[in-house]
Amino acid sequence: FTMELCLRIFAFKSRFCMAVGFGWAALDIFLVTMGLTDLMLRLGGASTEGGSGALASAGSSAGKVLKIIRMVRIVRMIRMIRFLAELRVMLQMVVNSLLSLIWLLVFLVMVLYGFG
Repeated sequence: FTMELCLRIFAFKSRFCMAVGFGWAALDIFLVTMGLTDLMLRLGGASTEGGSGALASAGSSAGKVLKIIRMVRIVRMIRMIRFLAELRVMLQMVVNSLLSLIWLLVFLVMVLYGFG
């Protein structure tokens, strides 16, 4: 997600904040920030695992909160739902054309049998 966000910011430059779908971009920024924060807390907690430090206990409770917040990534998948209607139409067209294909194969077998 971090690389995708960096590439989009690089590509859109100043238009990134003014785009129509900025709400989704803000969600992406939030998720990337939370992911990086979680990573930093894990790296910071790894160095104090042997001892009983306040950073380790704060990191574990913050880590739990961040894991819950990271589940918000599922919301990103909601963006894909708008493509499902088009995909459903295309799938229905393929299924409907299969009946014609079966009859074409039956006709082909009859022609081959007739000339054989």
